[in-house]
Amino acid sequence: MHERTAKRLHDAMIAAQHIQQFIAGRTFDDFLNDVYFRSAVERQFEILSESLKAAASRNPELHDQFPELHAIVGLRNRIAHSYDELEEKTIWDAATTEVPTLVPRLVTTLDAFGLPDE
Repeated sequence: MHERTAKRLHDAMIAAQHIQQFIAGRTFDDFLNDVYFRSAVERQFEILSESLKAAASRNPELHDQFPELHAIVGLRNRIAHSYDELEEKTIWDAATTEVPTLVPRLVTTLDAFGLPDE
């Protein structure tokens, strides 16, 4: 794996871990009622998406390892461009159900190729 790809996957992993940290012990009502909390989670989804997209553009085989990549990019696009039509429940569901399964696969992929230098 190219060093830049590993760096992008590392960035994606960190963003996904931040999402998990942010939502830990919080509820959907917290998410709805706290613009700072909601904004932080949305920003990490943007980083997660951009990082995965960049890594996969350099290494197309990552599409096989992360079949949800298209959906993650789609969510980012909706956050950035269709924010007024995006339901908060969609973001919350992705944060609470999709991200927890994504993090271990990112860790495994990075472990196989080595973490980038900090």
